[in-house]
Amino acid sequence: MSQNKTVIQGLTPDENAGGMTGMYARGAQPATRGTIVPGMESMGAAQPAASAAPAQRRVVQPGKPVVGFLYSISRTQMGEYWPLQIGRNTIGQDDASDIVLKEGTVSGNHAVIIVRQIKNTGGVIAAVTDTQSTNGTMINGETIGFQAVECHSGDKITVGNNYELVLVLIDASKYDLSVAEGFIPVEASEPEDDYSDVPSFGSGNTQPEGFQQPWQGGYMDNGGTVGLDGSVPGHNSGGTVSM
Repeated sequence: MSQNKTVIQGLTPDENAGGMTGMYARGAQPATRGTIVPGMESMGAAQPAASAAPAQRRVVQPGKPVVGFLYSISRTQMGEYWPLQIGRNTIGQDDASDIVLKEGTVSGNHAVIIVRQIKNTGGVIAAVTDTQSTNGTMINGETIGFQAVECHSGDKITVGNNYELVLVLIDASKYDLSVAEGFIPVEASEPEDDYSDVPSFGSGNTQPEGFQQPWQGGYMDNGGTVGLDGSVPGHNSGGTVSM
């Protein structure tokens, strides 16, 4: 069936998420795979078997603004990204984490990124806390302890031994971004396939010896051809009709 609409992988609607998109909807199935860029799965053949599985999808709680994201190419050169929202953003190997990193040196409950919006300026600040992980967390190559450490847009956060994540925070006020007053949303509809011009072929059964049409109370074998108008006036010659 045709689908004449543009879909970005990971952003398709999820009916189980209360109308929110699949990537931006907490409460979706915890094992849902893939916060990935289109074409990423095609890299599987060139990757080691241990890294061929897609990444875990980031699910976001409705009502909290998305103010940045984490980006990584540790697993694949095609890249991965996970949105960050205001408040707690948990990181770990467990499916219950907000940002699930399926890598052997990442603990089940590894770290937390707290993002806060500054009330008087509208800017955003962030801090990372290692939640007593086994292999630790680093910011720009420096290991942090178990206390919250402030981080900034552009910092590199290393989770475990192998997952390097670049932090990107978006200050909407800095770029003079706002909700458009005259914004006109348009919902895309999927066109239905039109079968109105397809002739009826009786029972619809396909037979290897040719398509048989009813003819004067019996059946005749005409080699599988019918007229373009669906008729079989005798032995039809290759599906042609007079103009």
